[in-house]
Amino acid sequence: MALLLVVGALGLTGCEVAEPDQWRFDGDPLLQADEDLASITDAWREHLQATDRLRIVPESAACYFTIEAPRTVTDQVACGPALAADGRTVFERARIGSFYERDGKVALGLIEAPQKAFTPIPRDEAGTPVAADGTLIATDEDVTPPALPELAMGRVERLPSSPTDLVLMGTIMDDTLAQDEGRRQLPVSESTVVASFAVADSAHDSAIRWAAPAGTHLVVVSVMPYLGVAALAQKDLTVTIRPGASAEPVVVDLAAPPPDDGTGAASSSDAAPSTGPSDGGASSDGGGASDARRAGTDPGDLLLTMSEVDPATGEVIAVSGPVLARYVMAVPGGEHARLELTDGVHRASASSEPGDATSDFPRVHQVMSYGAHDLFPDSTAADSSAPNPGATGASGSLTVSASGTVHEPETEGGPRALSLPFEVFSSETSVYPGLVSWIDGGTPTAVYTSIDAELTDVELTVDQQPVAAAIDAHQTPSQDPSTARAGLLTAELPSATDGIIELTGTVRVTLSAPHQIDPAVATTVPPTTVLELPVTETFLVDESTTEGPRAW
Repeated sequence: MALLLVVGALGLTGCEVAEPDQWRFDGDPLLQADEDLASITDAWREHLQATDRLRIVPESAACYFTIEAPRTVTDQVACGPALAADGRTVFERARIGSFYERDGKVALGLIEAPQKAFTPIPRDEAGTPVAADGTLIATDEDVTPPALPELAMGRVERLPSSPTDLVLMGTIMDDTLAQDEGRRQLPVSESTVVASFAVADSAHDSAIRWAAPAGTHLVVVSVMPYLGVAALAQKDLTVTIRPGASAEPVVVDLAAPPPDDGTGAASSSDAAPSTGPSDGGASSDGGGASDARRAGTDPGDLLLTMSEVDPATGEVIAVSGPVLARYVMAVPGGEHARLELTDGVHRASASSEPGDATSDFPRVHQVMSYGAHDLFPDSTAADSSAPNPGATGASGSLTVSASGTVHEPETEGGPRALSLPFEVFSSETSVYPGLVSWIDGGTPTAVYTSIDAELTDVELTVDQQPVAAAIDAHQTPSQDPSTARAGLLTAELPSATDGIIELTGTVRVTLSAPHQIDPAVATTVPPTTVLELPVTETFLVDESTTEGPRAW
């Protein structure tokens, strides 16, 4: 049965519609009805690629004028038919207006941006949709989804990126979700992996292109590392998913890009060979129907650039990757899907069974601090956004940052390991270009182009008790000339249940290699300027700074 029925001019409704050359919009004849509708249809379909609101859109679906018999074109178009996520056949409505006139005729187009213009409506509210050639479009035909192929037992398929992945990520990261709602939180290799287990529903998730074999149900496992899947993939972990206790575990590659066409071709493991169609049935259109996002979503739209500091070297690691990875599988009744991550020594595991989450990776606390220091050539300039007239000295803004970890002991009663690399960096402003400017008579005359920093005079206490600390000043230089590594602070902290870490010290900053802004201006610029920036920080190491639950 065709999904879009075109009937004669009198239509099934008995509504008589005039010939297109007699149509009027606000009393004016139309200049290019076919081109206008084609442009509106293109805008509608392009908009659909950025939303999961509609599940199935027939290839023949389009946007149509709505006519008030016999010849009046209303200010609304009806686009469809389509299958909504809730299984209803719907149209979408958008307002139109006239945009230019030629020879007394008007051209029509959307009056709002596509992302705001289209609103789903029940098909019985679509009015009288009419194509540009005058044919009346029936609204009483159902759009039915194509039959889905069964997902082979033991097979794990990576799902394509979706415009709703970022929304899903926010849901998965919601700490208020209970374990029995499918959310699991696992400390893994100095990070945290949040996983969710949910029964798959192809009626509400257009990425699900398979049906469950008899006696099974589809489960979607979403893996969302705090640092992004690409950063976690760099940690040399083996990640497996077992689609039921009776199935073999399947190794998955978090670093592999997700398929952008829904085929899942890149996600299957050799450990679980496919017994179904190689394309997962994604290319079947069920009589002209296609996914609303059939052109694919650019995975680049869903990439985030994540960064972390290697506590051993102080190196900042920046990687880009998908915000999460989703996998679908057929799980036999009474069994559970299981996710496992291991580095060969430690293991973290969770399943779709409520409350099932374990990890023997060391618990890690994240500690960080940022302190800005504004530099002015004299004390009277502290409340000013620009140097005072006649002022001479260094001006700018330097930030001392520390971002590191506290590792819980792997043996009971052992010390906690603090690793805290310090950096100093500067930011350009409209007043102070470059690292730090040298001000002469209230005017920036030179810019220091080299920066070095050294952490000194550190005193560390935990619960007001002094703790010995070491500073490794031999850090790999930063690749960014506006950033200097000041040293890696390490210490063994008492294994008290909770503790307040207090740190005081000084970061000695040396600015050198001044570059004169205007060589024609005579000025005396010191070859180096040494600044001492105080550091005073307090860190509370407790549940609020622990990545992952302390007890399982």
